[in-house]
Amino acid sequence: MKSRKAVSKLKEPTLRSLQSDVHDVLRTVSASVTKTEKRFDVMDQRFDRMDQKFDRMDQRFGEIEGRVKDIEGVMVTKEYLDDKLLDLRGDLVTLLRKEDRVVLLMVQILREKDIFSEADVERLTAHTPFVTRS
Repeated sequence: MKSRKAVSKLKEPTLRSLQSDVHDVLRTVSASVTKTEKRFDVMDQRFDRMDQKFDRMDQRFGEIEGRVKDIEGVMVTKEYLDDKLLDLRGDLVTLLRKEDRVVLLMVQILREKDIFSEADVERLTAHTPFVTRS
């Protein structure tokens, strides 16, 4: 029977004590909500700054993309460059052949005038860039 006496000695809460307890819980919950809201406000500010940075990056990438397109528009391709180099090589070979013929003609004329000896002619014609047909 001791247990009944112990139970009967417990005080029943009063309306005021219950109100006080409820107010304490509400104050604690309210404080926690306020702290959470402040944290979310800080996070919102951070996200806003990140959005601004991403907007600036998008703008810069757009500018770079435009510049790359301009460069691509004026850039030569490897195939085009190879063709032009082959054309240049052909033009240079043609000019060198003409020059070689002039040099050989001058050597021949100077030999005919006995200014060059036969040994001189052989030495000079040995250094021509193209094979000569005898």
